[in-house]
Amino acid sequence: VIFGKRQAFTELGISSSQLLSVLPRLGFKGSTRVQAAAIPQILGKDRRAVIITSETGSGKTLAYLLPAFEIALRRPPRPEGCPHPVAIIVAPGRELGFQIYSV
Repeated sequence: VIFGKRQAFTELGISSSQLLSVLPRLGFKGSTRVQAAAIPQILGKDRRAVIITSETGSGKTLAYLLPAFEIALRRPPRPEGCPHPVAIIVAPGRELGFQIYSV
C-alpha cells in the first residue's frame, strides 16, 4: 500500500478503549494517510514487517507506536516482577528518541 485514506482509528484495527479515549484528548481526531496505510498491516494476522518512509510530520511515529500499544493492551496482565519487556522501541537518533518518549 503506497497511500492510505484518512480513517478513524477504529477502522484501522485499534480497539483498545484506553487508546481510543486518550487519542482525542491528545488532539488526534483520525489517522493520517501514512497511519491508515501502515497500522492495518502491522496489526494483521501475519504481523507484517512494515517500513515507512514519508516526510516529517506525516505520522510515522504514531503509526509504529499505536499498534505496539494495541498489541500490548490485548495481552493478559504480566506476572508481577516479570523481567521481560512488552516492546522494544529503537530510535536512530536522540531527537526521535525524545519525540517517541513524549508520546
